[in-house]
Amino acid sequence: MNIAKEKVQEFHVKYNEKEFDVIYDTILSKEFKESMNRDNGVPFMSNVYDIFGGYQNSELKKTNVITGFIGGEKIELFYYSNYKKYTVNELFVLKKENDSYKIIKVEYSNTQVRSGK
Repeated sequence: MNIAKEKVQEFHVKYNEKEFDVIYDTILSKEFKESMNRDNGVPFMSNVYDIFGGYQNSELKKTNVITGFIGGEKIELFYYSNYKKYTVNELFVLKKENDSYKIIKVEYSNTQVRSGK
């Protein structure tokens, strides 16, 4: 579980550094890349940064481990996160791929504009 949490932390660090190519190449899973190619994925992350602003902090609210016969184990991490312009609920779903956890899904919900930002 800690390795999955570290991968989300790495995502947030690279996000703040606007290293969207690095996120795409090293943090996202093959499954994610099959659903969104580089030409769409990298600009999409840049647009999210423009809308939300930089990542500030988060609180892990819930974890869930899903074990399946098909697709193997998946870890869900639910965060309440603050960005410069918005507060959001973030869901990260990770899966082991080549002896390392990779992000297969990032979902934002309940976005709220931060007052005075």
